[in-house]
Amino acid sequence: MAKAEDKQEVTQGYTKSQITESKKFAENQDVLNGLLEDGKTYTIEEVENIIKTFLGKEVK
Repeated sequence: MAKAEDKQEVTQGYTKSQITESKKFAENQDVLNGLLEDGKTYTIEEVENIIKTFLGKEVK
């Protein structure tokens, strides 16, 4: 019988340079360069939320 193991979700964090150089976020590279902080790590979900929030803001 196979032993049941508790699965824990591992959340991968990426640096600003890893994110801005990725193909996934190429079209938003300039936006992310301005919004992300150096030395901080972000998950893919966090980056997608940052982009969504920024693009959804009303222009003044």
